[in-house]
Amino acid sequence: MVSADASVRIELTVATVVSLLDDVTDLAVLPDGQVLVAERSGQIRLFRNGAPGTAPALALTDVSTGDGRGLLSIAADRDFAANQFVYVLYTTGDGLRMARFRLAGAELVDRAILMEGLPVAATQPSAVVRMGPDRKLYLALDDGGSPSRAEDLGDLAGKLLRLNTDGTTPSDQPAGLPIRLSGLHRPSALAWSGESGAPWVADNAADGAPVLYQGSDGGSSSASTAVRVDLPATSGATALAGDAGATASRELDLLAMNQRGAHGLLRIARAPLGMISATTIAALAGELTRARSLAHGADGTLYIGTAQSLLRLVITSR
Repeated sequence: MVSADASVRIELTVATVVSLLDDVTDLAVLPDGQVLVAERSGQIRLFRNGAPGTAPALALTDVSTGDGRGLLSIAADRDFAANQFVYVLYTTGDGLRMARFRLAGAELVDRAILMEGLPVAATQPSAVVRMGPDRKLYLALDDGGSPSRAEDLGDLAGKLLRLNTDGTTPSDQPAGLPIRLSGLHRPSALAWSGESGAPWVADNAADGAPVLYQGSDGGSSSASTAVRVDLPATSGATALAGDAGATASRELDLLAMNQRGAHGLLRIARAPLGMISATTIAALAGELTRARSLAHGADGTLYIGTAQSLLRLVITSR
């Protein structure tokens, strides 16, 4: 059930970190405050104190572009301070490829291909990689352009996969399959509400309706057992981030960007009696209406990636 809470009031302070970027698709904030920004062309730029290096940290040479293809998603390892690992998801001539790199100085080096030939739609593909609180990789894949594939457990298309950091299937996965959730069609975002629990996936159903799924903590690989939140037709979570301002009294879960109809910042909360609320807490305008990614910095502020800019957003509740 979706409800509204008009009592939520916040103040937003927005600052442009950098502009004139080229088709930003994702970003990752590192523990020391540096920010990695992915561009669809296959370049990843590293920003320190708001300034980029003289050259990209990475320029992929095996990426395929056009019709929405390219570098789709990046994620920093939760143990980045120790291992400096970054995970990169991009399209090639043979499907979707996931690779791991290590940040050395201002460069991403030591590529290790973890998975390749993964299914993905030929045009306007959608896929997301993130590391969960359990230190496993979670990979949300679209249905490959065929909705029927999403329910076929013999096909990875339209699934949320849970993987070890080397791309193998964890030993505790049911039936030895990496599938944690099925029935996805065009996943646009993936996040957790805290340091434990199940992942939330923002998706567009086969009929185009915007939905959120919360997968189970373990055991089942079927989307039918997941919590499904049907967002209003004018909503659509194009990016998700765990809500750093969550409190025990409100049990706030997620922040989401809404880019259907009324542009805004949504707060997804678990209300009393198990109800789920999706509340617009701020109307957005200008550059913010094209937000594609969200990530929290170490200081609790929110970074937003738009098509051409990296923005820093300070949220103050009132």
